[in-house]
Amino acid sequence: MALVTFAMGYLPQKFTNARMLQVMSTFGAGSLLGCLTLILFPESMMSIQTDAVIKDPATGKLQINPSTTVTVGLSVMLGFSVMVLVDEITSRMFKSSLESGQPSSANKQVKVATYGMCIHSAAEGLSLGASLFLSIFGQGSLGLIVVLALLLHKAPESIGYGTFLLN
Repeated sequence: MALVTFAMGYLPQKFTNARMLQVMSTFGAGSLLGCLTLILFPESMMSIQTDAVIKDPATGKLQINPSTTVTVGLSVMLGFSVMVLVDEITSRMFKSSLESGQPSSANKQVKVATYGMCIHSAAEGLSLGASLFLSIFGQGSLGLIVVLALLLHKAPESIGYGTFLLN
């Protein structure tokens, strides 16, 4: 996984043409958005639909399980809140140095993006570790699928991050 990340992140440095960097950045962003809308959202919705609908034992009617919808909503809100928190903390950390004119605002943006990528990579590591743990102990077969998915995810992510750093 480290080799894929390094190779794809290094690839934008080989192209000095601004048009090619824009194409690569667009490819990276489009690949991630395509995977999100074509794979992740439909799979998530199918998972939510199977877990979210329960049968009320008293009446026998189908109803939405509030714990599933709350879990999904809290997960999305937590992810968004963490990124806002990272942006606010780094903005305040580098505010005094920005006022003194030392690093540029582009330098601040690179640091914020790097902190965000570190948090993102930690979440990927947790998902990889959990899936491999469950695969090893016979409670699921997601290990190889998650490894392949993360490898495919790392390529456009690294290209996008590499072009962001070059710009």
